Amino acid sequence: MELHELPAKNQNLAGPLQKCPICRASWVEGEVFCRRCGADMTWILDAQRLGRTLLLRALAALACGDPRRAAAWARRARLVHSTPFSREVARFLE
Repeated sequence: MELHELPAKNQNLAGPLQKCPICRASWVEGEVFCRRCGADMTWILDAQRLGRTLLLRALAALACGDPRRAAAWARRARLVHSTPFSREVARFLE
């Protein structure tokens, strides 16, 4: 992954939720329940937040010159919420 391919500062590093995993209806950011089937999206949103937090910890560890710790955080981030960006970061650190 090249530097220009990294997400912009305002983008969600964990990757946005786009469809309900139950009924595949389009999901509007900020809503907690699916408009079509009423599924509770809280657990998915929590996983995204945790994945983003872990990925940011990986990037911070890398910035501090600790690639081993960065790799451990990146693996955890990928396990919690795998996105193309988290996979690339983990692959880079392996």
